[in-house]
Amino acid sequence: MKANFIDEHLMEQIESEKNLALLDPETRALVLICRDEGLRISEALILKTDCLKKTPSGRWALVHYKSKDKSFRAIPASRVVVDAVREQHGRVREQFGDACRWLFPKVSGNPDGKYPMPYGTADTRFDAWLQRIRLIDSNSDPATVNWHQFRHTLGTRMANAGVSGRTIREILGHTSWEMQEHYSRIADETLRREYEEKYEVRFNLKGEAVKVRADADLSGVEWLAEKIGRRLHAVAGGWCGRHISRPCPKTAADGCYFCQDFQSDRQFLPIHHDTLARTRELQADATAAGRSRAAEVNERLAAAVEHVITRITDQEHDELSPAPNDAGASLGEERTADAG
Repeated sequence: MKANFIDEHLMEQIESEKNLALLDPETRALVLICRDEGLRISEALILKTDCLKKTPSGRWALVHYKSKDKSFRAIPASRVVVDAVREQHGRVREQFGDACRWLFPKVSGNPDGKYPMPYGTADTRFDAWLQRIRLIDSNSDPATVNWHQFRHTLGTRMANAGVSGRTIREILGHTSWEMQEHYSRIADETLRREYEEKYEVRFNLKGEAVKVRADADLSGVEWLAEKIGRRLHAVAGGWCGRHISRPCPKTAADGCYFCQDFQSDRQFLPIHHDTLARTRELQADATAAGRSRAAEVNERLAAAVEHVITRITDQEHDELSPAPNDAGASLGEERTADAG
């Protein structure tokens, strides 16, 4: 069986903010959840309004019912999904109060919010949207995709980004190793044996299959989020913590110091100190030469690098928040130390 992922030419159209804005809010939330979390549409439609949980360290986890083996699972939730779920919950509360337990309730004939949205409604809306945005393939021919392909696409993107098969399998909740092999051809039998021993169905002393409860321990989410965030797409001085489903929007390496997805720790301090020294040198040279724009750009970069160093050394915190002030400014117009 071939993994039926959506190619990137089509995903570029689907993920366009302009096109996503044409979706009704409920269906847009479903698209983002299926894209970022790899849920089956049947699983997304029965999410509860309290599906977001906080881990002990403060990460958000998405708790959902896995229909394949009738268990509840917790997986890392992207910031986009957290926002979408919160907004959708707000809409449900506005319409039904706190009586409705479904995040996506049936839209008609459901005055008490007793029933979840049926698949037919979501599918009809999704297909109508695909026609509206005129989805086309690389040959400019009309194209179509289905909900389940988002799941395969997430698995493929993770494999292409260097995420281990072990992590992919846990994120997608596969119950067999064979399905994982559609995404990444892992020949390491040691890793395969280690994974199967750890994650295959377990049994208690009574011989009963152990299922994950709805109030399951969220500690596994920390491991998964770490493996996704610190994937092989490392950047100079740290890692890219951007969710795997979305490529980096930046073109300049120095932009990482201004990005809220940038992560680093003590092992990269020599790189940060070197970058700071070179940036200050470039700033001084630009100031002496009267090139005010270059001096200003390097001053902002130096401030951002100093912010990273301070966070690491003073707070020992490896998930760095954005640099202060105009940290989102583009550095593409001038040469900086980190771009060289």
